Amino acid sequence: MIVLANGLTTYSEKYITSGLASIISTLTPFCVLFLNLTLGYEKLSIKTIIGIVLGMFGIFLIYQSSLSDLLIPEYRQGVFAILLAILAWSFGTIFMKRGSENSLGMLMNSCVQMLIAGVVLTTIQFYATPDISTENWSTRSILAMIYLALFGSVVGYVAFTYLISQLPSTKVVVLSYVNVVVALFLGWLVLDEIITSRIIAATLLIISGVVIVNYKRAK
Repeated sequence: MIVLANGLTTYSEKYITSGLASIISTLTPFCVLFLNLTLGYEKLSIKTIIGIVLGMFGIFLIYQSSLSDLLIPEYRQGVFAILLAILAWSFGTIFMKRGSENSLGMLMNSCVQMLIAGVVLTTIQFYATPDISTENWSTRSILAMIYLALFGSVVGYVAFTYLISQLPSTKVVVLSYVNVVVALFLGWLVLDEIITSRIIAATLLIISGVVIVNYKRAK
């Protein structure tokens, strides 16, 4: 999940925009649902399909302008990499869900995965580009890396691991749609980015999709 999915996602963004990567990543819930159905781990639910479609349509409204990037030939390598990343994350999510009952424990599980992934990715990086230049490093970029390591990796991945142990895998990956809503809010709060009516409509669609998938009638 970390080496292939996260690694390939980072690699793909050398060739495609983050907006296009976000659009393609919305295929993850469909991929997880298809694999679960194929392997017999989950039954098809109308509300799950509706929720996924609403979320994807919301993402489409936000990143609609990025669709033209697909016409650029150089981006094909990036698109192929992000598709492999989605497949790797989907398989990893299902494997983690099936093994959650006999795991070492949530924190130990996450710790082992991130330690192994750190060693593997660092080894690959040194092999691919042995000469590392620090000329472009700045205080801001270093702080950004620390923030991503703590909140994006440690907090985010531990939360994901916990959810996998509590909810069906399809519901967990649908929750990833909320990432886009959070990113838009932070962009408005920190970077003074403009929130348009289309973005508000897209946000409502995304939240509606997540609520529909995870809604459970009280007994």
